[in-house]
Amino acid sequence: MTCGRCQGLMVDEWRPDFSPETFVWRCINCGSIVDPLIEQNRRTRMAEQLLLEPVEALQ
Repeated sequence: MTCGRCQGLMVDEWRPDFSPETFVWRCINCGSIVDPLIEQNRRTRMAEQLLLEPVEALQ
């Protein structure tokens, strides 16, 4: 997996401060962290933005 911020290498890491039973992805280069909740929120926000775009922009 590659980092969305810097295209660096992402590694899975256990971070009990985020959630005791969940692993997160951490970029070795920039330190960006992505966990399942962050990813879900990003996808929801992107879907909402697509629905709110004016119809003219899609044509």
